[in-house]
Amino acid sequence: MDRLLKRIQRVRPAAFYSRDVFLLHDNAPAHKAASVCQFLTPKNVTTLYHPGTLQIYPSQTIFCSPS
Repeated sequence: MDRLLKRIQRVRPAAFYSRDVFLLHDNAPAHKAASVCQFLTPKNVTTLYHPGTLQIYPSQTIFCSPS
């Protein structure tokens, strides 16, 4: 994670210094561990959780044809 933050600092310094960094990950237990949260919190990284899978049934499918 340190390597990623250093790369963001080098490639996107404006985003890094404005603390406009977001991390999107799946809801794996390793990604939600206390040690990961304790690492990201002082670095002001906003964590976005993946919404999971959506159940789409055939009756809910909308088909669009070009006009």
